Amino acid sequence: MMLKRFVGGLMLVIAMICAVPLAAKTAQPGLFLRNGQAFIFRLEAGQPVDIRPAGKDEKPRKGELKVELVDNFGSTLTVTSEASEQLNYEAWIAKDEYANGSRTKVCTLVPGQPGFENWPDSLTGLRLTNFEPAGDSFGCS
Repeated sequence: MMLKRFVGGLMLVIAMICAVPLAAKTAQPGLFLRNGQAFIFRLEAGQPVDIRPAGKDEKPRKGELKVELVDNFGSTLTVTSEASEQLNYEAWIAKDEYANGSRTKVCTLVPGQPGFENWPDSLTGLRLTNFEPAGDSFGCS
């Protein structure tokens, strides 16, 4: 009798554990892109919004940015900004949109001029986030 109760209780506990939904993964803030992808977006509170896939020859409109990550003897990020001011931002090398990743150095974006960042290795992906006005300063960090 006691064994039946124990087994019944154990089965109840297992059923309860199995019924608990797994915690949903939360994507890190920003835009995650993989090699071969290109996107156009605008910024809101320092984060990319209204993100859409970009064609190879598609240009960003006023107030938008275009990013493209290509794998060609390493990885190259091209960022074209049509924002009204210089921008600093953060780039994180990451395996997917959920990973924290490791921060990598990038340079200030100048409106109307493409910016290029290169890495000797082929990156799995890159997350771009925390865009902010650079003022008159220009640098790489």
